[in-house]
Amino acid sequence: MIEGAVIRAEADRLPSGAIPEPVWLWWSRLDATASEVDRMRQAFLRRFDIEICQAQCTDNYSLAV
Repeated sequence: MIEGAVIRAEADRLPSGAIPEPVWLWWSRLDATASEVDRMRQAFLRRFDIEICQAQCTDNYSLAV
């Protein structure tokens, strides 16, 4: 068994208008503060932004990022 914390993140709305589904994030720390959890959420969002941008640039413009 691996100990850790599971964090549920929800979006209020999506740009596409679709109904947002919750995202579950796992973190190996058990004693995280609220600010650390928020930083983890922000890091996930930045990673998601980079992955979407890379996919769109590659598909739409045949560019490799």
